[in-house]
Amino acid sequence: MGGALMNPRCDIRRKIFAWQASVAFGAAMLGLGVNDLGSSRCWAQGADSASHRGEQIATSIAECSLGEYSSADCRLMLVIVGASGKPEYAAAFAAQAATWQQSGNKAGFQVLMIGHGTGQDHQEQVSEPSPSVSDRERLIESLRKIAEGQSAELWIILIGHGTFDGREAKFNLAGPDFSGAELGEWLGHLPTNLPIVIVNTAPASGGMIRDLTGKNRIVITSTKSGAETNLTRFGDYMARAVMARAADLDKDQQISLLEAFLLAARQTQEFYDADSRLATEHPLLEDNGDGHGTSASWFQGIRVVGRSPDGKEPDGPLAHQMFLIPPQIGQLETVETASQRRQLELEIERLIRHKRNWPEEDYYRRLEELFVKLARLNRGT
Repeated sequence: MGGALMNPRCDIRRKIFAWQASVAFGAAMLGLGVNDLGSSRCWAQGADSASHRGEQIATSIAECSLGEYSSADCRLMLVIVGASGKPEYAAAFAAQAATWQQSGNKAGFQVLMIGHGTGQDHQEQVSEPSPSVSDRERLIESLRKIAEGQSAELWIILIGHGTFDGREAKFNLAGPDFSGAELGEWLGHLPTNLPIVIVNTAPASGGMIRDLTGKNRIVITSTKSGAETNLTRFGDYMARAVMARAADLDKDQQISLLEAFLLAARQTQEFYDADSRLATEHPLLEDNGDGHGTSASWFQGIRVVGRSPDGKEPDGPLAHQMFLIPPQIGQLETVETASQRRQLELEIERLIRHKRNWPEEDYYRRLEELFVKLARLNRGT
C-alpha cells in the first residue's frame, strides 16, 4: 500500500495559509489568526495520547440513559455477537466483543451488548432479560428505541458467522438470523442525518453492502462478496486497529475509521502472505452511498490511487472524518455543528481531488471560502 503520506488536508491548508494575500484577507474579515483557519486536526493537535483524550471525552459527554437514547450528545455502540458453533469460535468472538466494549467505553460511547457470550448483565442494558426474547428481537427493539430518541452517532459491530445462499447474505444469531435487507429496512427508520457506522466482520459480509449503504453511513466488511464464506480474520485486527497508534497514517495524532480499516486490511493480508496462504477474505469500505465498496489496495497512505472504470467518486473521505475518539474540537460539538463540519471538510476533500478541473484563481478563491466557513464554525461565530 506504500508509505504514509502527509494528510492532504493539512498539506493544502499549510500551502493556502502561506498564500499571504488570501490568508490576510480572510483573517481580517473574521478577526482570526492563521491558527484559527484550520481544523484542530492540523493546527491544534495536542500532545496528549489518544487514550488520554478518551478519558477526557468519557467524562465530558453527557451520559446516555439506558434504554432511552434521548440525549443529543449520546454516542451509541451496538456490539452484536452471533452464534459461535464451536468453543474456539466463542472465545475468539467474545475477545473481539470485549475489545470493542473497552474501546467504546474509553471513547465515551454507551455500549450495548447483544448476543451469544456477551453475558446476561450486558443484555439487560438492551431490554429486560427473558428466555422468550431472541437476540433478533433485542436488536429490533434497540433500533426502535434509537429511532425514537436523539443520538449523536451510532456504531453497529457485527461479530460472528455469516452465510450466503446465492441470493442474500445473512448474519447468524443464536436463534433467528437476519439478512442484509432486513437490517437495511430497520436502519431505514432511523433519522437520515444520524451518522451510522456498520462494521460487519462475518463471512459473506460483503453481500450486505448494497442493502446497508446510504447517506451518512459507513459500511466496512470482511469480504468483498457473499461468496467468501470461510472464517474471517479481519474482525480481530479491526477491533484493535481503532485504538492502535500504528493506524495513524497521516501522523495527525488521530485515528480515523479509514485509517483503522487500512491497517486492519493490511494486517489481514499479511496473515495470508506469511505462509503463502490463499486469501479467502478481501475487506471493503463503502461510504459514498453507491453500494460499491473500495479495497484497501486502492489506497497509498490515505489517498486513493485506484481508479473506478465508471468514474464514480472513491470511498474513504467520510470514513476519514469519523473517529472512535474524535478530535478535541469535536468534544463539545452539537450534532448539527458536527454534521456541518463534516460536510465542509468533505467539500474541501472533493475540491482538492478535482483541483485539475478548476482555473487556479477560482480554485484558491473557493478553497479560501470553505476554510473561512470552517474557521467560523470552529469558532462558533
